[in-house]
This record gives sequence, C-alpha cells and structure tokens, in this order.
Amino acid sequence: MTYTETVVNIPVRSHTLGGILTTPSAPTDAGAVKELALIIHGFGGHKDYIYQRQLARELPIASLRFDFSSCGDSSITDPTEFTADPDAQQGQGTTYYFRGRQSDLDDFAAIVAWLAKPQPDGTRYILTTLIGHSRGALLMMHWAAQLLRIHPPSANDGLSAQKPLPLVNLKHIVNCASRYQTHLIVPNFERNFPGFLANRGGNARNVRQANGVYGDIWVSIAEIEDLAFNVPILNDIETIKNTPGLKLLSIYGLEDRIVPLDDAYSYEKFFENTSNNTARHRLVIIPEADHNYYGPPKIAGEKRSNYNPIVIKTILEFLQS
Repeated sequence: MTYTETVVNIPVRSHTLGGILTTPSAPTDAGAVKELALIIHGFGGHKDYIYQRQLARELPIASLRFDFSSCGDSSITDPTEFTADPDAQQGQGTTYYFRGRQSDLDDFAAIVAWLAKPQPDGTRYILTTLIGHSRGALLMMHWAAQLLRIHPPSANDGLSAQKPLPLVNLKHIVNCASRYQTHLIVPNFERNFPGFLANRGGNARNVRQANGVYGDIWVSIAEIEDLAFNVPILNDIETIKNTPGLKLLSIYGLEDRIVPLDDAYSYEKFFENTSNNTARHRLVIIPEADHNYYGPPKIAGEKRSNYNPIVIKTILEFLQS
C-alpha cells in the first residue's frame, strides 16, 4: 500500500501537539470526506513506538498518530504550564509538567478542534476509529464515553451527505493492554520504581524528547493517583457497551507484567452476553508477548521476539470484519 505522511502541529494551551497524518494514496480525492483513525500511545511512549507507525501505514483509512503533551515532539517550554513540587528531584529543579487525566482530555479536545477545520486541500476527516495502548487506551475509553454521549454513532454510512458534517462517528475501538483495575496503578509504580511512595514520586517516565533522545521526567504520586482514582472506567465502559453497532477489540500479551491478565478477562466478562442493542467485543491474547508485545528471543543473535506484526494483523482483520 502506498501512503502519504504529513507532519501536523495541533495547538493546545501554549504549546503544540506533534503529530503525523497518514493517508492511503488515492487518485484525485482532494476535498473528499474521509474516515480517520486516532492512534494513541501509552505511558513513556511516543507516536512511533511499538506498532504505531507501521499500523498507520497499513490502515485502509487515514490516521493521525500524535505525542501527548510533554512527550516526543509535544515538548513544553512555557513555565506557566509547569507545576511546583518540592519533592521533585530532576534537572529542572522543583517544577514539572503534571500530565494527569485532564491534560490528556485537553489534548483530545485539541484534536477534535483540529478535525473541525478542513485540510489545505479541502479534505474533511471524521473520527471513526480509536486505537490506544496501555495508559493511552485507558484515557481513550474514558474520552470515548464522553464522545458517545455527545456524538452517538450514525447508522448512515453516507456521511458526506449529512448536514452539518459530523466530526465524530465512532465505529471501532481497539484496546491494547489497558487497565481495568485502575486502583492497582499506584502499587504497580511502587513495584517498578522502589521508593516511589516514600518519595512522593520519581523519575519514572522515560520519554523520547523532540531531539530523539530519551530522558527521565519526574512523575508525582498525585499524577498517578489522579489516573488511579479519577478515571471512572466502569461507568465509561458501561456507556460504550450500551452503544449499538460499536465494535471493540482488546489485545493483551500473555506475559504482560505491567497490566495483569485479569484485566483482559475482566473486559471480556464485562462485554459478554451482548446483543444487537449493545456493542460487540472480542478479546485476543498473544502467547509469549509482554506489555509492549515483545518476547524472549527465538533466533540466535536476536535480542527479542517481536509480536507487533501480529497486533497489526489482528487490528486490520478486525477493522475489515
């Protein structure tokens, strides 16, 4: 498949979100109305890690993959966006960027505002598909529930004929290793970063900066508690479940040591016994894959096995089903 990629910068507060718009090549389709998939990265990630870039290039519809605020090409330099924290122990002293629940929701809102504007060639995009990983998937479903309450899906596929043109018409949601038991986020951080609780935070987010170099960024315990206790995931997925025609896919690695496999089965149980009046859900578990869909090496000289191609294949088959 041939494609075109365009760097986009989406304003949010005093900075911009760095993103890449990928469109399958098509003859003379300027000014058309196109479906768009939003590809959402997880904690410590960026728009091009694990499966995101290759998936964007193989999708049959346009996609936008972006860096959340303070990640990758969405760097923040304005001191007014930083939060004072006397416990912070990092290069920039005792201020840091608080990337809590509301920060991610602000980023999503900025993307919808960007969708409302036609592209330079007149193309208009309608958000129909969400694909998120880990923390990104958790906030994705939180946001999706809000979208569904405002923009219930249309049964009419002739979207270009609708007036006014909808910005959002969700058809597919792909959950890659999201949490279900959000209260376990805090103890998980203490396990992975010993001293996190006693120090009220830690240099726990290893983020790719705009210059391509990875660096540690201070994460406060308040930020993690915000995700653990202020994302009403059960209410959110109830809204998602009660959306007729919506299709969901969950993909987990059998050897995930970040998100317990119980969470995968909890999603499966929650969405069981669906009908024509509810959303439909499918669970796929990849043997030997970890949280980022890698596994132990199987070939001499190989550092690790890569199961991300299976993730991509699974998503493509799901979207075409």
